[in-house]
Amino acid sequence: MSRTQHQSEEPCRPVRRIAQWLARPRILVWLALVVAAVSCRPWVCRQLSSLESREEYRLTAHDIHVTEPPHRPAVEFVQSVLAQSRSARNPSILDPQLTQRLARAFSRQPWVAKVVSVRKRPARQVIVELKYREPVAAVRMNSGIYPIDAESVLLPPRDFAPVDTESLLPIANIRSLPAGSAGEVWGDPIVAGAAGIAEILSVGDGNGQPLWKRLGVSSIHGPSPAEGVMPYQLVTDRGSRIIWGRAPSVTHPGELSPQLKVARLEKYFHDFGSFDGTRGPLEIDIRHWQEISRRAIASETNVPRG
Repeated sequence: MSRTQHQSEEPCRPVRRIAQWLARPRILVWLALVVAAVSCRPWVCRQLSSLESREEYRLTAHDIHVTEPPHRPAVEFVQSVLAQSRSARNPSILDPQLTQRLARAFSRQPWVAKVVSVRKRPARQVIVELKYREPVAAVRMNSGIYPIDAESVLLPPRDFAPVDTESLLPIANIRSLPAGSAGEVWGDPIVAGAAGIAEILSVGDGNGQPLWKRLGVSSIHGPSPAEGVMPYQLVTDRGSRIIWGRAPSVTHPGELSPQLKVARLEKYFHDFGSFDGTRGPLEIDIRHWQEISRRAIASETNVPRG
């Protein structure tokens, strides 16, 4: 054999080896299965799609278990979510997009702050873990009472009975109406600041009583836009005014931190037992670094306190 013929046969050897390997019965079976799977995929998808519409694979509100909501029974809450969602109205356990559809449906609910997880479980069940918004205050206006959370998100007023709103710290002197519907932020920085103060004053003690109730605070008054520096005030049951200052989120040179302001409130209440004077309501300013000043509101007489 000539040198030229030997060189021409060299490239053919790898091809021959691959052909011999493919000719093995086991390999041929696997190749046939792959081809069959690819060919049958459209048919399988059509079959699964038809199965999704069958009633035995449909989920009801009883099959979807959610974190217990604060405002209504869990089953009733799930029923309302499914009824309001087009994509998740008649969910099927076989739907490959089921968890995503349910997550979107629950995230649109005004009470839901975050969808933590959505998981399928055996026996045709779905577990939905949710984080709910917590009401901290109620904006009281002539047009109605509007519950909000710490982020000034409006919560559905219809979900609150009168006794529920009475347990929330009132916010007064607000001139704006909500910019959107329930589940959206109020849209007013004054309301946002008041909500931040309400969250701080809503911390409970060992018995669950919030700080504002222990101190005898009856409402937060939003500042008038004409005042410029925007001091918030806390009003007591008997009409005394505690000048809080700026919103907790505002950083300003010389402004005490919210923690220091709370410490001053608690110390004053501990020393005097009340924010009200023996002769009537007081105006108490806790913003100063060196001392707390107070004066009688009626007589406008300064009463310094070290």
